[in-house]
Amino acid sequence: MAKNDKIMPQEELSFLCGQLAMMLRAGIPLADGVGMLRENFQDAPGGRVLESMEEVLGRGGTFREAAERAGVFPAYMTGMVEVGERAGRLEQVLEGLSTHYRREARVRESIRAAVAYPLVLAGIMAVVMGILLVGVLPVFSRAFASLGVQVSQGGMAAGWVVLAGTGVVLAAAAVFLLLLRTGARSRALALFYRLFPSARRAAGCLSASRFASVISLMLLSGCDARQAVELASGLMEDPDAREKARACLARMDAGDSFAEAVASSGMFQEMHSRMIAVGARSGALDSVMGGMAEIYQEQADDGLDRTVSRVEPVLVGLMCLLTGGVLLSVMLPLLDILSSIL
Repeated sequence: MAKNDKIMPQEELSFLCGQLAMMLRAGIPLADGVGMLRENFQDAPGGRVLESMEEVLGRGGTFREAAERAGVFPAYMTGMVEVGERAGRLEQVLEGLSTHYRREARVRESIRAAVAYPLVLAGIMAVVMGILLVGVLPVFSRAFASLGVQVSQGGMAAGWVVLAGTGVVLAAAAVFLLLLRTGARSRALALFYRLFPSARRAAGCLSASRFASVISLMLLSGCDARQAVELASGLMEDPDAREKARACLARMDAGDSFAEAVASSGMFQEMHSRMIAVGARSGALDSVMGGMAEIYQEQADDGLDRTVSRVEPVLVGLMCLLTGGVLLSVMLPLLDILSSIL
């Protein structure tokens, strides 16, 4: 479990919400359920969080009050818990939150993989180039100098430039990975999406998935569609998706139905907008939105995988070209010497 001085990670949020939902489904009171979880994490830092929550629940407090006192839960979770308590659907809300944070954790891991794998390749490139520039080329330069032949300095200069550039890229990627764990996560992701067009398209799918997930969860909690869209618009990290959500809300305020407003906003593909209209007419809108969250999540994962698959061969090819260029700066003088001898 997480410590009190930071927001709990999505994986742990998903686990906690899922466990509590299962206990409620089994008829176990929340106070007893939190106490059972605390016993499992008694020696861990999260045990103090659960102990604080158990104390509030034992005094007759609400789960929202217990979560706010713990100080490690995001505002979205505490707000949704309050909605669930008012609507008498806390079990469904916790189940939905478990699914929501599991998706969020998967998104974070996908983005981390999209950065970390090329980062490893760039590190290998830097090591190989460093060995050539520091350990190999000086030896050949001294040997050729004794024979009165000069090694081309162009290859060495290009190698040092590439090595310095690779170091800057590695440092930037390391900073990006660190920012994903801080409050600047949304700004770091926005920059990442601007730099990589394919990742930008994946970002649109991620936003659509998050929007659909929030709408589904809010509808399951007993809220109406307008309340759901209003909350979702405040949770969109991507500026374009936030504007689309606000446009959807404005159209609903103007008298359009949820299906019409979503279709006009451009948040989803046309086919999926028609699915929403059918779901609204059949009374299964929450199920349709939940299914669409999964569909767009899969599309986002595929987009990020394609980004990684495109970056990898580019880095490998660049490494081969640079390494070949440095080696040629060594081999060409050697060939001149051999040709003069022969």
